[in-house]
Amino acid sequence: MGSESRDNFNLVLPMGTQVVTRVEARAGGKFYPCGAVGVVVEAPVDNSCSYLVRLPDDTIVALRREGFSIRKHARGKSFRCCLRR
Repeated sequence: MGSESRDNFNLVLPMGTQVVTRVEARAGGKFYPCGAVGVVVEAPVDNSCSYLVRLPDDTIVALRREGFSIRKHARGKSFRCCLRR
């Protein structure tokens, strides 16, 4: 079962969830490639808004739910990182 099929995009993820980006992220003039690992620091009330995700260098990026996978689901799996923000 691929990581995409294991992710439930209707589920609102709690703060502290480790994620892997599926899109290229940009913040503060920096570029973060697809596959960057981060932690959810602010979750929306529903999935119509963006999550705030802290990357390892403490940069915060806003990502929609389809822009990342849950790290546990992505671990050891290959998935396409071709989505563009």
